[in-house]
Amino acid sequence: MEYYLKNRDYKTHKPLTTINNIRNILSNIDCFTYEIIWQNIFKGFHSVRIETIDGFGTNGKGDNKEYALASAYGEFLERLQNNMHLGSKALTRRLYSKIKEETGFCFYPDERIITYEEIFELPSDFLKVFEKDIETDLNEYLELYFNRLKENSFNGAISIPFYDIKNKSIQYFPFNILHSLTGSNGMCAGNSPAEAIFQGICELLERYSTNLIYNKQLTPPTISKQILKKFKKQYAKIEEIEREGYKVIIKDFSAGKKLPCIGTIIIDEKRNYYRLNVGSDTHFPIALSRSLQEIFQGIKERKHLEDVMLPIPDVEHEYFLNSDKSSVDKRKEQFMQFTINGSGVFPKSLFGSENSYESDLSIFEGDSSYEDQIKSLNSFIEQLGFSLYIRDVSFLGFPAYHIFIPEISVIGKKSPSLMRNRDEKEVQRSFISDKVEDAFFPFLKMDKTKAKFLILALENEPMELMKDVLKLDFVNNSMWGQLRVSYFLVVLSIYTEDYIKAVNFLNMHTSEIDLRKFPYYKAAMLYLKDKVNKIDMEQTYLKLSKKFGTGIADEVINDFNPNNVLNGIHIPICPDCKNCVLINDCKTYETINLTVNVNNYAKNSNTNQNELYMLFS
Repeated sequence: MEYYLKNRDYKTHKPLTTINNIRNILSNIDCFTYEIIWQNIFKGFHSVRIETIDGFGTNGKGDNKEYALASAYGEFLERLQNNMHLGSKALTRRLYSKIKEETGFCFYPDERIITYEEIFELPSDFLKVFEKDIETDLNEYLELYFNRLKENSFNGAISIPFYDIKNKSIQYFPFNILHSLTGSNGMCAGNSPAEAIFQGICELLERYSTNLIYNKQLTPPTISKQILKKFKKQYAKIEEIEREGYKVIIKDFSAGKKLPCIGTIIIDEKRNYYRLNVGSDTHFPIALSRSLQEIFQGIKERKHLEDVMLPIPDVEHEYFLNSDKSSVDKRKEQFMQFTINGSGVFPKSLFGSENSYESDLSIFEGDSSYEDQIKSLNSFIEQLGFSLYIRDVSFLGFPAYHIFIPEISVIGKKSPSLMRNRDEKEVQRSFISDKVEDAFFPFLKMDKTKAKFLILALENEPMELMKDVLKLDFVNNSMWGQLRVSYFLVVLSIYTEDYIKAVNFLNMHTSEIDLRKFPYYKAAMLYLKDKVNKIDMEQTYLKLSKKFGTGIADEVINDFNPNNVLNGIHIPICPDCKNCVLINDCKTYETINLTVNVNNYAKNSNTNQNELYMLFS
């Protein structure tokens, strides 16, 4: 029997119902969102992005605007309830302390501290992927990590509970470490608990399937047009794409492991370029729809589509042929780019003529309820040899979860590490980062000893902007949105009257600037060089006035006076947001407000991880 032809007959909410439900929830926490981009490259392919005023946002896609907007709002609640609205960089300790002081906790009301000794009692699959990720000795790394926590007055790592489906028990995983491992992988939301969990598991299986085909360099079988024509709605989309001049190839992405995944490749035959996307669902037409729909998400127009397509390789890339560290790292980088925006290069085997496994569409048997499906998927995951951990984060009232399958969740994470600590060197760098924060805040108590420390700590800082060093975010057109580390070092060097360093840092700052357009910088350089050579100030002033005019001469001498130089830069005074002159430019201020509102709402939630047992019993 052709199981994959069955129609799923269980109901979900209409998109407008979902949209209105989520908008009501956001209204309760004073969170305003708006649509910033609507895209409709071809008929039946809609996408949208929604954002808050501080720039946190999510994307959605669908057959029409209603489905696209419901998708975007669903992902918004998924990310918000999973604490992903903070972005890719953690806040300063002072801001986390502010949040905890106002709400009673940093991340969730059910968080707890686990000690250095307790972390080694966590499931072996978690510890195994963690050690592989840090690429160093686990004991040494954790000792450094917990020493850092201790220096910052923490008794251990803040951890959050997950329900262990196999062992029917609660497991606490360290929040920052977990998110550094997985990014947003496995986070999901839906109109019901079972629907949300089902979609989250399918997305992870999609990631697993794609990774197998990529790294094992498999050639997936092509699904015939004869089969595809049986699904009129989806085939109409394929015809629409082909009418626009592209060839569409649908691939069985089950990877020889009965994974319910479909791959769509569109090809520009004139240029011999392609674009790939993968979708997963136990119901064949939905898996097919997802692979078709997401291939155009975020694509503005045909020119944009052509720009993001990749050349079909004539010969294999070197990094797919070799196993040295450089090649392995290159493959990881390319696969991560594929998971982020589809731009990562696939091996030539994707287009091979000899299939690596037989196509078997009988794996698509999704004709039962979501409740039955998640039980079947759990059994399937166990057969694959993996464990399933689930966290319920539905505390705002919309079903949302974090699905964690250690060996799969770490594959090609979409978000950069929240922790940034990959090895001992990075851990030590984090210690320095903590000391930079301590020296910087409160800046009103700055002295020359602190300034000299900041110069030493920041002179080799790889980050270009001070807002990134301080883990703050500002509107782009503000001074602090653009203030570079190099210029801040110029200011600190003048404050400490180290003019040789000030010249070096100003050279660094202006290295990519056309000084002909910035006479102020040229005048500043002349002034600083005269200070190095101990030229009399009157002579310097006359020189500056003659060459640049008295206006610039007065400005430079006043700005670069050691007694005035710090006055020209309005400094953040975290965590005293209300008295900070940068409050209108600071996007982090809005993020803190949203976090406080979410946390206060979460305090009244009765979310209980043990209740997940009922869904799998």
